[in-house]
Amino acid sequence: MPWRPFVPPSWISCYSEILTGVQTDGLNLAVFLAVGFLQVVSVQMFFLQDKLTSTEKHKPLAVNNRRAFSCFSYFFFFYNVVLGLTTCVRRLLWSLGIGTVLLARIDRTIMPKGYETRDLVFTWWVGMILADHYHANPTLVCFCDLLMSRAPEPQTANRLFHNTPHGYIGAFIQPYPSCPTFPLPKPSPESDVNCRARKRWALAYTLLRNPHLIPMRKHLLVPPPAPSASQPSDHDATIPTVVMAAIARI
Repeated sequence: MPWRPFVPPSWISCYSEILTGVQTDGLNLAVFLAVGFLQVVSVQMFFLQDKLTSTEKHKPLAVNNRRAFSCFSYFFFFYNVVLGLTTCVRRLLWSLGIGTVLLARIDRTIMPKGYETRDLVFTWWVGMILADHYHANPTLVCFCDLLMSRAPEPQTANRLFHNTPHGYIGAFIQPYPSCPTFPLPKPSPESDVNCRARKRWALAYTLLRNPHLIPMRKHLLVPPPAPSASQPSDHDATIPTVVMAAIARI
């Protein structure tokens, strides 16, 4: 005689109730989804206006049969109420889940748009980024370095600035004792000569490493003479000559 497990009668009645509830809920869910799909298809087919051009993918959001659409919305009112309640619950669940996942991310606020200041951690992170930007902005640092390295000549500086105990102050700026400024560096007499020499050296190095830039010079260069039979025809041999001619025109 085969072995059969003993199941109490109370368990059998409980299982039957569970199966009946699952069948009922499944049938209700199927009807709910079918009615929603039928509503979307009906609106697409009967209540939206036709496409303006054949290239459009979707119909415009404009009602064609307004009276029929009003009757359609009236009969589906209770369905839309249930749909709104379920959508509200789904929104709450999605917000709770996404907020829990993003709770450790300080660079993303869990508050909706317009209420970011309620998230203190996100506000602190934005403040840290702004402080870093104000004190270590590479563009601002480079700009200040260029201002310090390209100071005006003494004659120009005397016209634009007047010297004070706190440094050079602009002609339209009143000196303020609590906000001292740094004095502008005075260029040495040999600054023009050194600057010209550095420019020539940089130009020579650039043209030697990039021969294709020679024809793009502003001044018209004399084309190199055609190589004779005794001279090599390699174009690289004429590059130093052209470079020296280009430097001489500075």
